[in-house]
Amino acid sequence: IDFELKYKNKIIGNQRNKVKVYEEESGSLRRHTTPMEKLMDSMITSVKEFDRDDRREVSVSGKKHLSITLGHTGVFMGGKINFGYSNIDRKWVINKEESKWVKKIFSMYLQGSSLVEIKELLDTNGVSPRRSKVWNIGTLLTMLKNRVYIGEYNWKLKDPFNKEVILEEFLITVPQIISHSLFNRAKKMLEKNTRNKGDNLRKYDSLLSNFLVC
Repeated sequence: IDFELKYKNKIIGNQRNKVKVYEEESGSLRRHTTPMEKLMDSMITSVKEFDRDDRREVSVSGKKHLSITLGHTGVFMGGKINFGYSNIDRKWVINKEESKWVKKIFSMYLQGSSLVEIKELLDTNGVSPRRSKVWNIGTLLTMLKNRVYIGEYNWKLKDPFNKEVILEEFLITVPQIISHSLFNRAKKMLEKNTRNKGDNLRKYDSLLSNFLVC
């Protein structure tokens, strides 16, 4: 249906250029040789477009209603749940084993451990992230910035027919794993380390410039 709607005009043009177009599971040949065939095609396309938009509206309104009415209860809206949590009966529930490692990640970072050291500890102990077998620095950075661990999950309502389009955002209240104090301290340290990293890079570039000859 999507292909048909998107390329409707091109398909008609292709017919004039003697390109045969087959559609749907039956593989029937699409014809636009007479005014009646063109009228019927226009009517069928309009009906399919209405059906598509109607299904989209039902899907969007249902998820929107669910997030508004049950967002405060920790309802799970789908997708891949964050490390430290489990999806039980469509609810965010703290995973006891994983949540220990979440706390460990934050505490180690605040105690001065590097992200590389934290990664090595997790990998050595056989702790796996959600989307791969081993940890990477980017995943750890995202976790340290993620407000889900203080009970705030920002759920994005996406267009069911175009996942890149965000229609609206809702706050889902989830069980809290770490304190706001711990999260804010980690945030400040991240910002400080980022600034220091930038300063060091600029100093390094400045030192190198003394050796450059044009």
